Amino acid sequence: MPFQVITIEKFLAMPYLYANEIDVIWFAKKGKRKRSYLELYCGFDIETYTTNDHFGYMYIWQFSLYGKTGNYIIIGRTWAQFVKLINTLIYELRLTKERRILIAIANAGFEHQFMKKHFAGRWSKVFAKEKRQPVYAILDDCVEFRDVLLITGGSLKTLAKEYTTTQKLVGDLDYSIPRTASQPLNEILTEQELKYCYNDVAILSEFMQYLFNSYIKPEKYIPLTKTGLLRREVKKAIAENGNGVKRDIMREVYRCYPNSYELYSKLMKWCFRGGYTHANIRHVNKVLTGVKSSDITSSYPYTMLAFDGFPVSPLRRENVEDFDTLYNAGKYCLFFCATFTNLKAKTDHAIESKSKCIAISPDAIIDNGRVRRGTITVWLTCLDFKCYEMFYTFDKMQVHELYSSVKGRLPRYLLKPLAQAYEKKAKMKHEGKGGSQEYALYKSLVNSAYG
Repeated sequence: MPFQVITIEKFLAMPYLYANEIDVIWFAKKGKRKRSYLELYCGFDIETYTTNDHFGYMYIWQFSLYGKTGNYIIIGRTWAQFVKLINTLIYELRLTKERRILIAIANAGFEHQFMKKHFAGRWSKVFAKEKRQPVYAILDDCVEFRDVLLITGGSLKTLAKEYTTTQKLVGDLDYSIPRTASQPLNEILTEQELKYCYNDVAILSEFMQYLFNSYIKPEKYIPLTKTGLLRREVKKAIAENGNGVKRDIMREVYRCYPNSYELYSKLMKWCFRGGYTHANIRHVNKVLTGVKSSDITSSYPYTMLAFDGFPVSPLRRENVEDFDTLYNAGKYCLFFCATFTNLKAKTDHAIESKSKCIAISPDAIIDNGRVRRGTITVWLTCLDFKCYEMFYTFDKMQVHELYSSVKGRLPRYLLKPLAQAYEKKAKMKHEGKGGSQEYALYKSLVNSAYG
């Protein structure tokens, strides 16, 4: 829907013209968790100038208000004006703990660092995935700011391409150019740059419309992250699992967790690894021609569906002397801490990251963050150790701590929704529907299975 740009002054003069005739979606009609959300598609974004001393200043903000009466983008220049906007919305829409609005943000960690002090004492709840990275922040128990990029993954440009009609304009604003809220807009931003600002926030409100139509209205559910979309499908599969026989899946999952927080932290910190991407030491700073590469399509979902080497039983502490027996048996997933004496790379490829070493000898040779030679202490899985056997030699390996789990396939209640999502995604791509919102949904479900 085409949007109309208005100033904050115009909105504050007659707010009832832009925020009325709102439908209410109830999530619960009784009990302590009784709440509803107004069907109003909102988004918020700011533009800032960053000094050489790394101080940031906001010089324009955009707020999209997309409802039955129209699609409006309100622009303001100061945080005081934005506080007035929020206060006016709370009053005009009669917002309460049971009657709320949702506001989409594309990078909540950035915006929240600016806005938090201007609403000091009014934050009811802030839920964050890590320090300064809020997933959502609730103001006055009735205004919820949500980071929508966590739902789709990727950038705002990718989100727009897959879910909205309005697209992100080409280019970026130069954040190093001095711009302040006291300067007239037509002196610091070109017409094209203003359109860039407007489109960014219009994308957010259109995505909120998608969330309302796909999840909030039909399912009374607000996704938090991309992983949460598949998690919901898994919960449905659990309910169907066992031909009506109720199973305590939570208990089954928890019993497979490490039996102490200390061990859990060790395994998550040292055994969780990313993919191997690294320059060959012989070809650094060279331009190579005739290079070929290949990619395995949907490698993660394929591995999850076909592989039977996942740990499916509670971890068991083993005697370190039994490492060779357990490793050669091929029936167990192993997690172990070991010291490798005089480790040496066999080829040009050094695969172990210095950051994954608990201890490393002073004479170690490091290839751009990778260990080529040295004595190191690390936590590994049995798959990591197979890679060590391929790429390294070592004089001695001393195992300090060893845990095992029975190998097996992932549970059906996880594989079933993954397979269904992948099948639908593949069919839609084959039918030429790769640009549709439905395709983007199934693609997101498949990609989130790993998480």
